[in-house]
Amino acid sequence: MTDQQIITVTGEGVVQVVPDRAQLTLGVVTEDTTVSNAQQKNNELITEIISALNTLGIPEDQIKTVTYRIEPRYDFIDGQQQFRAYEVTHMVQVNVEDLTQTGAVVDAAVENGANMVTSIQFTVADPTNLYHEALQLALEDARGKANAMTDTLNVSLVETPVKVIERSVGGPVRFYDGAMLSSAATPIQPGSISIQASVEVIYSFQ
Repeated sequence: MTDQQIITVTGEGVVQVVPDRAQLTLGVVTEDTTVSNAQQKNNELITEIISALNTLGIPEDQIKTVTYRIEPRYDFIDGQQQFRAYEVTHMVQVNVEDLTQTGAVVDAAVENGANMVTSIQFTVADPTNLYHEALQLALEDARGKANAMTDTLNVSLVETPVKVIERSVGGPVRFYDGAMLSSAATPIQPGSISIQASVEVIYSFQ
């Protein structure tokens, strides 16, 4: 390749798709002056939340603990640190396969004691084919750039690349731009997600 005349270009490809899955992280934070009482309050609320989600049709295997911690909390009074209570945090991750239930899941959790909803992420069940489509678009983008450069230089591009390097980080990127779900529950906007691909392509020309 050292004897060839080459150019190196990058290509980007994006496929937008309506998500069909949601992943929520929510939970309970409780406080008490004793660890055991704080834990008991927390355990009771988490149990009620999980039971409510089960009633909505969310199975146990779609609910898992992602954070559980116990920490002392202090107040500063007159410049001095004074113990206030023990804080227990229990966060669960909930996978929702029916997006129309997303708002209902949030409402059910809050109504049964959840006082933290830290994230809602939207994705698709199988992004593989979509990613392959994004890769094809990225290659077309790279070829278009290479053609523009060689046309400007008044040289001929060899269409078959010398080398192609996949630069993608993978995975969907979330952004919100869709209509609200038609539901009496908390309105959630799934919008659309973009599957991105990036390539570096080396061409020769003559």
